[in-house]
Amino acid sequence: MIKIARLGFAFAFALATLIANTADAGNPINPKAENRTFKLNTKLTQSDYLPNVIVFKIKPAFKNAISKSQIGIPSLQSAIQKISGSELIQKYPNAKVAGNKFTVEGNLTTDISLIYEIKFNPNISIENAINEILKSPEVAYAEPHYIYAPSYKPNDPDTLGTKNYYLKITKAYQAWDVTKGDTNVVIAIVDSGSDLDHPDLAANQYKNYADPVNGLDDDNDGYIDNFIGWDFAGADFNTIVEDNNANCLGSNNNHGSHVSGDASAVTDNGIGVSGMGFNCRILTIKCSADNDTRAPGGVGYILTGYEAIVYAADHGADIINCSWGGGGGGQAGQDAIDYATQQGSLVIAAAGNSNNADPHFPSSFVGVLSVASTNSTDRKSGFSNFGNSIDVSAPGSGIYSTVFNNSYASFDGTSMASPIAAGAAALVKSVFPSFTPLQVAEQLRVTCDDIDAKNISFKTKLGKGRINAFRAVTDVTSPSVRSKNLEVLDNTNGGRLLGDTVTISTHFINYLRPTSANFTVTASLLTASTYITFINDQITQGVIPTLAILPGNGTISFVVNPNAPEDALLSIKLSYTDGAYTDFEMIPIVVNVSSLNITVNQISTTATGIGKVGFADEGLTRGLGFKYKNINMLYEGALMVG
Repeated sequence: MIKIARLGFAFAFALATLIANTADAGNPINPKAENRTFKLNTKLTQSDYLPNVIVFKIKPAFKNAISKSQIGIPSLQSAIQKISGSELIQKYPNAKVAGNKFTVEGNLTTDISLIYEIKFNPNISIENAINEILKSPEVAYAEPHYIYAPSYKPNDPDTLGTKNYYLKITKAYQAWDVTKGDTNVVIAIVDSGSDLDHPDLAANQYKNYADPVNGLDDDNDGYIDNFIGWDFAGADFNTIVEDNNANCLGSNNNHGSHVSGDASAVTDNGIGVSGMGFNCRILTIKCSADNDTRAPGGVGYILTGYEAIVYAADHGADIINCSWGGGGGGQAGQDAIDYATQQGSLVIAAAGNSNNADPHFPSSFVGVLSVASTNSTDRKSGFSNFGNSIDVSAPGSGIYSTVFNNSYASFDGTSMASPIAAGAAALVKSVFPSFTPLQVAEQLRVTCDDIDAKNISFKTKLGKGRINAFRAVTDVTSPSVRSKNLEVLDNTNGGRLLGDTVTISTHFINYLRPTSANFTVTASLLTASTYITFINDQITQGVIPTLAILPGNGTISFVVNPNAPEDALLSIKLSYTDGAYTDFEMIPIVVNVSSLNITVNQISTTATGIGKVGFADEGLTRGLGFKYKNINMLYEGALMVG
């Protein structure tokens, strides 16, 4: 055996030297066509590999023809075109190659920088797509991107039973087989502080080593000794003074400790519970005063939430969780969200616990991923808000997690659902580090499980569905299309009166993978109604590249029928389809409007069909009033004309 092995080594070395010398001379070996056919193992199913993804390797002799983002091989370019290949990725661009050296088995060292991954048209079978790639003789092999049955569960005792049921239904265990989170991915918990020395939280606290506790602002960021988070509310709500102690000092501020554990409690440490984010770090930012017990339930108010959002964005948070909110919106809050998004942070917020569809902030702001709450049977939690502004749902009923004084407790609320979604978003960021904040949000949204069948009364009002962490970290095929700059036009100055033709025009933005030429948009009414009749209910939009914004390839239009009552509120559903990809958006439209907003030069007002001017209701909420230079001149009383 030893002599044979030595002979094999010598022959291989001579052949490799010949190949190398020939290639160096500028005369690469002429590729010879090979009769190769891939056949999928009959025991495998679609759950054993990623759909519409091929992994292939270029032969070493053709390394000079490839780069990180391009392959200059005509036969392979032709094959890729035939399967509508997109998003070519060099899987290991920084791999170390040991040159013409041999392993102990006598084989050349493997050059994994030659391995690529590409997506293909979902209408082509995986066998046919692979065999098309294999027709290129420069390809060493091609195969599916295989995945394997999950086997990992953490050893935290309170995770394996019913106390953390949400980990099972959100497929967290399977997701952790793919990624246990990146310690460089940071989840900012903008809340009431945290129990910083809790045995299930301490090891996952983000530490700012550039500013150790020494009384100095070592990193020149304007905050002294912000080594572990920051406190924007301080000790006394009567006199808010910031300090560097983000620790929770009493049960009145338990909320932030629980939320921290939901997002990323230390996992696999043999104690307590597991957090969705596993290894992802927690940046604790305290926004409730130590002595505040004024909020319902005797807890502290979130006093400085938007300041904390900006701080989190400035200090590198990938995800910012906001398990709080209310009816107050305003532009300052939206500006804080916009700033955070532009700095690279995704803001995720609880949808609210009022069991209604009223606007709730910050969850209703543009750019925020709004999270509703579900229970262990995937039904809406009785307390959870709902409506068109909801993006996703996550378990929020009976969530067992970390609280003050190294303890644990079960809490209910969209406050729990939001950080669970935030932890899943952190896993997405760990797998797709180049994703923008909104790409992370859309990846989590489009991979949700549809739960409408279990929530008939709330159909389309719980977002895309309940989050599925495993799908979120493994799906590499789905687009994510949203409408942008949508306009509703008519012929009656916004009245959409009886007999009027109404046109909906919009642009479309695609956050994730390109759509195919078959991407279509179809309009329908969520609830059947005879109030309108569609003239055109479909747009064949076609290909939308990743992060492209394209005008709609047509418009949706309808006629308002004679039987439509005044102020009829309709929910028009835009359904998106492209192969296996399905999605939707809801557009609320009022037809046969009983009042009209009128703006001429510097004067604006509202005229109603019931003789009122300025406002259509006694509460003075429906209408513009009577404004001159944007100042309202109409108050309670009579209008005197002289």
